Amino acid sequence: MNDPAESVLRAERDRFVGFAFAAADLLVEIDDTGTIRFASGTISGLTSGSRSDLEGRKLLSIVAPQERGLARELISLLDRGNRFQPARVCLNTGASTPLFAFMGGCRLPSAPGRTFLTFSLTSLSASGAAPTPRTAPGANQPATVPAKARKTEDQKLTMLVVKGLAGLRARSDAKAVDTFLEKLSVYLRASSPDGRAPTALGADKLAVVPGKGADGDRIREGVQKIVDQESGDSPLVDVTALTINLDAGDLSEADAVRALVYAIDKFTTQPQARYTVAAITEGAQAILDETLPRVAALRATIEHRAFDVVFQPIVDMTGEKVHHFEALTRIENFESPGELMAFAEQLGMAGDFDLAVCQKVMEMLSEQARAGHDARVAVNLSARSLESNLFIDELQRVIAPFGNWNRRLMFELTETVKVRDIAELNKKLQMIRRGGQKICLDDVGASSTSFESLHGLQVDFVKIDGRQVRGAIGDARHLAVLKSIVDVCRELDVETIAEHIEDERAAAVMRGLGIRFGQGYHFGRPAPALGDARLKPAKSGSKPSGGAKTDRVDWV
Repeated sequence: MNDPAESVLRAERDRFVGFAFAAADLLVEIDDTGTIRFASGTISGLTSGSRSDLEGRKLLSIVAPQERGLARELISLLDRGNRFQPARVCLNTGASTPLFAFMGGCRLPSAPGRTFLTFSLTSLSASGAAPTPRTAPGANQPATVPAKARKTEDQKLTMLVVKGLAGLRARSDAKAVDTFLEKLSVYLRASSPDGRAPTALGADKLAVVPGKGADGDRIREGVQKIVDQESGDSPLVDVTALTINLDAGDLSEADAVRALVYAIDKFTTQPQARYTVAAITEGAQAILDETLPRVAALRATIEHRAFDVVFQPIVDMTGEKVHHFEALTRIENFESPGELMAFAEQLGMAGDFDLAVCQKVMEMLSEQARAGHDARVAVNLSARSLESNLFIDELQRVIAPFGNWNRRLMFELTETVKVRDIAELNKKLQMIRRGGQKICLDDVGASSTSFESLHGLQVDFVKIDGRQVRGAIGDARHLAVLKSIVDVCRELDVETIAEHIEDERAAAVMRGLGIRFGQGYHFGRPAPALGDARLKPAKSGSKPSGGAKTDRVDWV
């Protein structure tokens, strides 16, 4: 005979599972010892999907070692209430690229001694600012760019600043200070809406934006408790609340916090920044007032796909036939696509933009194919987007509805930021290649990391930076560098593309070096339709592609 109490518990748990999976990838139930007693769902790298993979393990075993203090602190919040707001934690998958998830938790009155935890994979930006929980596309519907979360309700955000750290360092030994700062950071992360580490404001202060509805007095008490435990009764360290006006309009909470963190980070990197309470409030407020409209414009650009796409031919110079096209974006509200992309990368929204471009290009590609223009098209992907463990899955969801047409898609990898892990990036590129898409490494020769990327990334094409191409026409040093790049690519069995070819002289030099493919106004200008973009030599007197932002953008 079933125990009625156990039946009630099971019913409560089943209901919780149903609600949790509306927004979570994994549900875990732990007992008082931190042992997993029930698990449902899966997160790649943690479990193959079988409950037995997780049940019986300690919860902390699925959390990255450096994040276990945060997980403990979050669970301890349940001693003061029935639930805590989801916070971002790094999970223990064994991979070199981190996997982040939002961890939420609650306790049910009908289940004493049990704690229920949900884990929702973060959106595309594992390393970006203030990521949001992933919203999976609906069943049997084409994947779309993630929709924005609920709008910001409050018009003010409170930022807590812990000050007095410089004085503490002067009075205490280094080990004691490190222990104190570690515990303080964990505690403040548990009070942050996304588990973000506090921002350093010089050597004396830390700042954090508490979660919505957080109790400022309780946080101050928690900080003081850590001070008393680790540093004695120190009057040097205290916490001050700063109020930032947040006229966020229709921005989601996540995007508003992105803007605030961006403003704080930008303020702290300004030369001669003063870290008084008044200066922090005034300086961060000024930057935030400038940032919020730009974040709103970026989000609107992504969600409404408010950009145009044009196509420029890339030509096989051995016979001057079009090999494929590059998709270039034209964007309002930003000075250039490059400026937009740099901003998106800083905010952690680069992946969202890349997906929006991919989806629009695929729609145009399939539509123009029906009109008789069967062509391959290369779309740019930011290396920052590919740092996310989710991006490949989201990319496949975007292109899968187009069937075999997605094999006409190629990708150009742009490295506007330094790649943290070449080996892990290469694994993701190979996943894309196995799906049938070719990969081109863009702007080779533009930075000191080009040869590192050539060595570590297995790609099909290399596009040589236009500055190297232009320089090689009349400069022996540029020519020597360009020749060395071509020689390396030949040894690696990688095809080369030279961009910014403006005349036949440049084309002849590139052919003489053994470069097979070329791109530039000499072969054709960007056009809104594939049929209009085919091999249209520039008219005499045309302005070179490097000189007009409205006609040419280097990064796309």
